[in-house]
Amino acid sequence: MSALNDDTVLVGDLRTGTVYGFNVIRDAYYVASTDHLLAPAPNPTFGPVGVNGLHVRQNFLYFANSGQNGFGRFPIEANVTQAGNSSVIARPLETYQGYDDFTYDKEGNFYLVTGTGNSVMEVTHGGQRRIIAGSVNSTYIAQGTSASMGRGPAGKNTPVHGDSR
Repeated sequence: MSALNDDTVLVGDLRTGTVYGFNVIRDAYYVASTDHLLAPAPNPTFGPVGVNGLHVRQNFLYFANSGQNGFGRFPIEANVTQAGNSSVIARPLETYQGYDDFTYDKEGNFYLVTGTGNSVMEVTHGGQRRIIAGSVNSTYIAQGTSASMGRGPAGKNTPVHGDSR
């Protein structure tokens, strides 16, 4: 889910691969996209799953698809309907690192939690991928399902892993 403004949120339906716009004031919704990169695909752990995390950034809808193991985007109109072709930005480094949710920093780098990979992957604005926290054999980030940014040294945005210590 991603808030667009005070009235509207975007909601991804994991089972159908549909992104909806929902106006919380008027109690009304519309289909924003049913793109093929949002569609569900078989997942050995969860069954068929599709679009999961999503965010709007600079006239693009960015999304993670847990079933297709992809992170992608497509351009959007002002009303947040799809305005062009979708593309894959990144795939996991290993097949067990299925993407769940993500966040981004002001430089345009993305941070994706890998769920069963127990890690956070950085995808730079140039497309480079690397694991920056956790690993498949670690429980430091066990089955991460959401991502957020916090304030680190000198006010720099840093990924938050949920440990409040």
